[in-house]
Amino acid sequence: MEIIYRQTEKQIADKEAYVRQAFLLQKKGIFDGVTIPDKICKSKILSWPAKAIFGILKQCSEIGNIFPEQSTLVSSLGVSLSTVQRSIKELEKQKFIKVIPSTGQDRLLHKSNQYEFI
Repeated sequence: MEIIYRQTEKQIADKEAYVRQAFLLQKKGIFDGVTIPDKICKSKILSWPAKAIFGILKQCSEIGNIFPEQSTLVSSLGVSLSTVQRSIKELEKQKFIKVIPSTGQDRLLHKSNQYEFI
């Protein structure tokens, strides 16, 4: 038996209002957190750093596709550079993200990679 979950218009509006409010709070510096989707949180194949990095990258994509450097992820999460790199590879291997390396002028300016969500 397949159960289909449908959100009511009110639930959708409430969710959109919550996202707007969280964004405004973060913009004002009141809320300094990240939302991680249930699918990612409940995943038994992803490590906690990979889950946290997914949430951070997803939030960055929604704000304007400005992604943090790996060194920023290191300091934000309190993990090593190798843990960040391993977690990004983990997300890519499990087909949650696709890494788009910086090229040309961006690479020369040491700009961070871009990420696509699959």
